[in-house]
Amino acid sequence: MPRRTVQDTILALHELDINCEFVGGNKNGGYRINGWGAISSDWVSANLSTLVHVLALPLKAGE
Repeated sequence: MPRRTVQDTILALHELDINCEFVGGNKNGGYRINGWGAISSDWVSANLSTLVHVLALPLKAGE
């Protein structure tokens, strides 16, 4: 996924009542979801590997 598309998507998450914040340093930081809005965090946890595969995202160790 192009970097700009990811940035635009992250900025639009608030429209779904998803609370996402940047944590860490400028280049070494990452994003943390603090509130899922209408999305069930249990469902996301249970389906994480499928989501990662479908979205072609790298999965970090321990996730």
